[in-house]
Amino acid sequence: MKLHYRSAPLLALALATLLFASGARAAEPASTTSQWTGTTKARCGTMTTDHSRCSAVQNITLTLAQDGSKISGSYTCAYGNTNCRGMQEAGKIEQGTLKGDHLELVIMTPDRSTCRFHGLLRGDSGKGSYYCKGGSQLDERGSWRIKRKE
Repeated sequence: MKLHYRSAPLLALALATLLFASGARAAEPASTTSQWTGTTKARCGTMTTDHSRCSAVQNITLTLAQDGSKISGSYTCAYGNTNCRGMQEAGKIEQGTLKGDHLELVIMTPDRSTCRFHGLLRGDSGKGSYYCKGGSQLDERGSWRIKRKE
């Protein structure tokens, strides 16, 4: 097939469009999933509504699925120095974002409690604060720390 000199610009434009489109697809962030383990520790003081949980420590696991800045996934809780809040040992991340190194999660447990985690996630570790309310238990505030599971 012989190309006419007037077809060359159209061929070049078509090729450039194809290359740009394939490059744009390659640049889209891939969805990734990671496992994190750590602890939560309930705060004590005048703002504590359930004093029996003062300094309560739980072992937690977060499974975080990232798609761009959106985070979804799951939460599990296990005995640390006391039982999990309201005996709620699992939860679903209903809303989550990771913007830069700032992580925000909203976790819903089966008893309809909502826990909000805010903090920093840098490299293979993270830390921050949480607040839980609702369900069969009173409000609770505290801190959390996690590390990426190897």
